[in-house]
Amino acid sequence: MKYDKEEKDILDALEKGKMKLATPSKKEIESIKAAANNTLKKDKRITIRLYDHMTT
Repeated sequence: MKYDKEEKDILDALEKGKMKLATPSKKEIESIKAAANNTLKKDKRITIRLYDHMTT
């Protein structure tokens, strides 16, 4: 996997112990779950019409 400079810096800091992962709060977890549910929710219908106006 290729990483850009910022990603490499973060990964290096994490591996060297300069950065620690924090456990998300319950509020953050609920917010993430709500965003995921809303992303997959199918609550609106759309109609797409495609026309082929080419004549042969």
